[in-house]
Amino acid sequence: MKIKKSIVSALIISSLFVSIPFSASAKNVKKEQFDYVALGDSLAAGQTPNRLLDKGYVDYLASRFEQSQYNVELDNYGVSGYRTTNIVNEL
Repeated sequence: MKIKKSIVSALIISSLFVSIPFSASAKNVKKEQFDYVALGDSLAAGQTPNRLLDKGYVDYLASRFEQSQYNVELDNYGVSGYRTTNIVNEL
């Protein structure tokens, strides 16, 4: 029984040792570029509860994409107070 446990232990240890990479290889990061166009109301424009314009969800989403190695070209056409009819008329 002791021999069986030692063989199993040796197999587990050797499989772990084999799975360790021997050389560190960094991925060649190529930043992908895309255009992000946002249409919307005050949430897209970034209106705060105090009626000030700050960062909206569009800005936070673009920032997150940039953290994930993307080049983002952002065009935010969000206007506070817009409704669907306003957006349709703009198009």
